[in-house]
Amino acid sequence: MLNFLRPIILKLTVAVLLKGQRLMDALCSIGETAIPTDSIIDKTETGIGATYSELYLTKRHSIIIEPTVPVIRDKTWNEDKFLAVYEGCTWKNIVTYLERSGITYKKLITTPESFWKIKKACGELNINMYEFFFCLYDECEKLTQDSGYRKKITQPITDFFLFKYKAMVSATPLLPVYEPRFKDFRLIKIKPQYDYKKKLTLIITNNYEGTVRNILLNNYAESRHVFIFYNTTDGVDALINSLGITKESKVFCSYDSMKKLKKRGSTNVCDNFCHPLAKYNFFTCRFYSALDIWLREDEKPDVVLLTNLYQAEHSMIDPYTEAIQIQGRFRQVFDDGTRYKSLIHITNIRNTLVVKSDEELEIEIQEFLKTHESLKDRLQKATADTQRNAILQEMGAVHFAEFIDENGDIDYFAIRNRYNRERVRRLYLSGEALRLGYEETGYFNIDYQTIFQPGGEDERFEIRQASTFAKRCKLMIEKLEELYGQKQKDCSFDLDTFLLLLKEIKDGELIVEAFKKLGKEVFEKSKYNRADIKKALKKYNTETMRFSPEVLQEIQQIFPLNEKLQQDKIQESLETIYKRYAIEYSVKKNTIEDYYKASPSYSKIPYTYTLKEWNPKLVRKSDNGDIEPISTEIFTDE
Repeated sequence: MLNFLRPIILKLTVAVLLKGQRLMDALCSIGETAIPTDSIIDKTETGIGATYSELYLTKRHSIIIEPTVPVIRDKTWNEDKFLAVYEGCTWKNIVTYLERSGITYKKLITTPESFWKIKKACGELNINMYEFFFCLYDECEKLTQDSGYRKKITQPITDFFLFKYKAMVSATPLLPVYEPRFKDFRLIKIKPQYDYKKKLTLIITNNYEGTVRNILLNNYAESRHVFIFYNTTDGVDALINSLGITKESKVFCSYDSMKKLKKRGSTNVCDNFCHPLAKYNFFTCRFYSALDIWLREDEKPDVVLLTNLYQAEHSMIDPYTEAIQIQGRFRQVFDDGTRYKSLIHITNIRNTLVVKSDEELEIEIQEFLKTHESLKDRLQKATADTQRNAILQEMGAVHFAEFIDENGDIDYFAIRNRYNRERVRRLYLSGEALRLGYEETGYFNIDYQTIFQPGGEDERFEIRQASTFAKRCKLMIEKLEELYGQKQKDCSFDLDTFLLLLKEIKDGELIVEAFKKLGKEVFEKSKYNRADIKKALKKYNTETMRFSPEVLQEIQQIFPLNEKLQQDKIQESLETIYKRYAIEYSVKKNTIEDYYKASPSYSKIPYTYTLKEWNPKLVRKSDNGDIEPISTEIFTDE
């Protein structure tokens, strides 16, 4: 383990949660009347009222940092006692709110990116923000999950640790923590005293669109609302168009994605959760956590999680966090005690994903650090401004720069993001790995299903995406072995249809033909070189095929011995046979002498051949696979 990346051992306190109770009930069981300072609350269950208690029950001024705008809009809807701080809200608006009378306890709910506005407003009013407010970081796993693509999410962290009263909370907090400033924190683990596991159907498929089509259009044909969580705007758009459900769909995504979809002609697109709902409601990742979705009794939904690795790797869903959070968005408990009719995750897998172990990551980051430290050392010794500027530019370009915050300090959340990302990617190497991942969360009862079709569309997509001929060969050979194996098991299997699909892919004709005629060995022997494989195939199609048992048998059947045969007719017949077997060879009049000992006659036109006997040098494979001479007797009628 890297010296600066060792887990902080937090003091553990367990608080029990009984059926029907809320977070404050659990905290009261350990003597707390509010979310305590210097704590990380692991709620276990979603929707038990962490932010609710801070907003409505706790008598103190609060800053609540939420990961996304829809959550803030949701929690501040029709509440003028709270202030939503995000794009559009200025620091002057915050000043006005803080100066308002009639609000006993100020409650500011902000995105990480807009936190600076609160800081500036407090500075303008000479308010000691760190003493005046309690700071609650909600859905704190996002600090790790999103820091890879959303650098500003960790901007408030330095300020967070300066607050006298502070805490983090989530049902999925991604422990352990590595930031040294957590050393005086304690972990409060909420333990429900009832069965809170949810049933989830996990479907692994190599025919993604076909499987999704069947479930959405057939299995859920009678469903009033289907909520589909799929973190790719392009993928959502493509799926809606492919399934022909444009009029029945609504998309919830970011503002920028909303503009993009509207340019493409989509009209039912929103950047905030709102009614009315459609039959098919699509959500990108900004709606995976914290949002409260309330539905009527007749609106009980089916919930679908989608992952398509071949079109959008970032659509991976983490069982430990995102899957738990997604199902927790549905707050309405219906008469039967459930919050939705079904929960299903449809995904393909990709055993060709290049993933790294924790040990490999440690070595990699250690080397990045060495380069960074070397540049820091050179920077300290530099005397000229030009030299210093050049080194600073280099420090900003090296790989370790992504693990440095705006203050030049190590960003532990960014490093954990790398480890966490690879952890999730490893789950998608196989269906079994993903199933085990779900089971190890302790949160789900898994109904595991597989829908596999030899040569499925996802695998063909991966072959198409292969960047080199060699990669294409290796992937296609793997599928060809699978297809031919299926044919051996089931003689009714439609092998030819799948071979035609593979032939449509770039180089598919060549690879399928070479595999069929020459086997896997020709690819390995030629080191997957296209020119060498073509050369070997051409040789087979000329010399080897010319003397294959099938061709020899046909020639023997049409040319009788000891009869005068016209040379022109012999040539025409051989050309016909060669064409039927796709043999690329220019037939001459004397080509027949390759097969027979023959006596030509040129005494009169038309010239003739008399075929005396079969060429004893020709060989063929016997039934047991051995090579043996082909004798005249074999090809002569009894």
